[in-house]
Amino acid sequence: MFILPRLRRWIVFGKLALAVLFPVKLTSRQLKVYNTPPSPPDNSFVRGKTATINNNSNGNNNNNGRSQIIRHPPPIWSYKLIEELLLARMQACISLGNYMRNSDSQETAFLVGQGGRVPDVVA
Repeated sequence: MFILPRLRRWIVFGKLALAVLFPVKLTSRQLKVYNTPPSPPDNSFVRGKTATINNNSNGNNNNNGRSQIIRHPPPIWSYKLIEELLLARMQACISLGNYMRNSDSQETAFLVGQGGRVPDVVA
């Protein structure tokens, strides 16, 4: 019963250790695939791996549509993405701290009043 959470922790520890021991710098082209969301399908009820493309330039509906296989990006090992993930997380924490420190919103005052703290990082 307690084996599965411990196993998951060890797997995450292993991925973090690999990321630290063998740092990999990914190119912006490799990361672009993961930074941009996929385009929505033409029909929201179709959930397969194929999409229909209609090339009707003259406006006629003569079933000129053809199916095209959607290509997914090649998989990247997760330990290679950890450095980018931690960097993005740090930038988000800095941005949130700067926003909360400079805003006079009721939400920030409430959170500080409840014992919360604003991050002190400034970049």
